[in-house]
Amino acid sequence: CIIPPNVQDCSFMFRNCTKLSEISENFIIPNSVTNCSYMFSGCSSLTSIPKHLSIPNSVTNCSQMFADCSNLIEVEAGFTLGNSLVDCSSMFSYCSNLTTIPPSMKLPNCIQTCQNMFYYDFSQLSSDISYIWPDEFEYTGTIDLSHMFGSIMASHVPVTGTVPADKLWNSGKTFNSSYCFTSCTSLTNYSEIPAGWK
Repeated sequence: CIIPPNVQDCSFMFRNCTKLSEISENFIIPNSVTNCSYMFSGCSSLTSIPKHLSIPNSVTNCSQMFADCSNLIEVEAGFTLGNSLVDCSSMFSYCSNLTTIPPSMKLPNCIQTCQNMFYYDFSQLSSDISYIWPDEFEYTGTIDLSHMFGSIMASHVPVTGTVPADKLWNSGKTFNSSYCFTSCTSLTNYSEIPAGWK
């Protein structure tokens, strides 16, 4: 399966393809695409997201792109988010077996919402999340990070690393930060994270 050039909308493309277990090497999202929302949501046999599926710079919306991929275990090292991405809300929500996200999956400066990005039971996710944050959030409105890593369904979310205060609560930006790091007690500076973020 190859997406023709000039296609702009890939939303819902493979939604609920429950037998899809692998994304072939020749499947690439072209630079014309702007919308990948729900693209692979509900693909319950998918176990890995390969690096060649990296989000191109044309894409602005990845909301729920891999939501409900209940057997997803790994996002491969080298996978990247495009530099125009505005919405990645619920991108991996309900992927309760996910263990690994790579440092290469860094949020772009223009991001506006990561609400529920890793929402639900993420008791297996043990990656270092120090590297996911953009160098600087450029959006001047309220940036929504609510429930980004925090899970009210898991007593412990084992993500590691140090959350950068200078890029988040000390940055001068406005955030919806409720439950962002709830139960993420393995973070090095968890005790220093303001109450409004957990």
